[in-house]
Amino acid sequence: MQVYFDMNYTSRREFIEEHQRVLQSRLVPVSREITGQAEPGFPNRHHHSERGYSCLTERLSPVRAGTFMSLIKKEKEQQLNDLSMIVTGIRLFNKERQQERRRGHRRLASNSDEAIPSTSKDIEWELELSQRLAWQYTAWLERLLDPEVETRECIVPLDMLKQALYNVRQHEAFLKVILADVILCAKQVETLQTELATRMKLLRVTIHSKTAVPTAQVFPHFTALAKFWSGLQDEMVLLSILGNMMENLQPFLAAQSQLFPDAALRQTLICWRPTFVKSYEWNEWELRRKAIKLANLRGKVTHSMQTNLSHMRRDNVTQTYLPKDVACQSKRDGKSNVPKPQVYLAGLRGGKNQHYTHMIKTNLTRSVDD
Repeated sequence: MQVYFDMNYTSRREFIEEHQRVLQSRLVPVSREITGQAEPGFPNRHHHSERGYSCLTERLSPVRAGTFMSLIKKEKEQQLNDLSMIVTGIRLFNKERQQERRRGHRRLASNSDEAIPSTSKDIEWELELSQRLAWQYTAWLERLLDPEVETRECIVPLDMLKQALYNVRQHEAFLKVILADVILCAKQVETLQTELATRMKLLRVTIHSKTAVPTAQVFPHFTALAKFWSGLQDEMVLLSILGNMMENLQPFLAAQSQLFPDAALRQTLICWRPTFVKSYEWNEWELRRKAIKLANLRGKVTHSMQTNLSHMRRDNVTQTYLPKDVACQSKRDGKSNVPKPQVYLAGLRGGKNQHYTHMIKTNLTRSVDD
């Protein structure tokens, strides 16, 4: 299994580069026919040039075809690549407009919407089975290797069980690597779909209902559409490769399960020595009470120090405080008798022989000192 994985798995970038090389190799004969280049071993270069020129004149004007044929090899290939990107973008735009008229939505149909969740679900299912089998093997090994457990009979060899555990763990690690690539592929597909929809909307606004649009305004959009669509195709190819690798790893695990059937492993008789934990407590309130008790004991620790001279001896000293003279000032009740004021007024009514009044005021109040 490890040899298969090492020979077939590589990084994400190398997968995509290999796919691009395969696509370019398929277009080599067409490119040679258009550019007028003879294949190795065939010196009839003039014949290929004539065929390439005739193919170009069917799509381009004779002047442009002649200009193209006068270019060098790299320039011809670059122009062919740019032209193919523009044509791909135009076809994508027309297809999107047709779908918009028919179904009323503005998104190109993509198989990635169904392929990615399906592949992720399959890998997660295989990973769960592998982990469950690894846990079973680990539990059986721990029982067999425990010195306190007496094993009466062991049908499955110990060394083979260890190798089976190594194999299952290796299978689990490979599945995790594949699943990580699938998750990264899903994120990349989501990004490309968003960029494709944004570029399509921008191109729709640029063209709108115009009968003629300058090529400098629309060709960059067509090229970008082709680039995003090519990226989506690369992600789909990568997803297919990862799914095939996951399926090709299954026979290795299936062959191992035949060597270790579940029934044979369950027939291994193991005698367990009973173990009782007397300090176990299920009551939550009792556990809380013990915790509070331990917390209180931490604050009641005593500290002492002894020397050779003070060993088995103890000096007691008592310090006393003499009482102090304390005086207290209390309240004393007292009273005073103030003389009552007395004033005599005479002459308010006047006399017999007087026509006016003459008041005489006499103070009869006794002095306080008297």
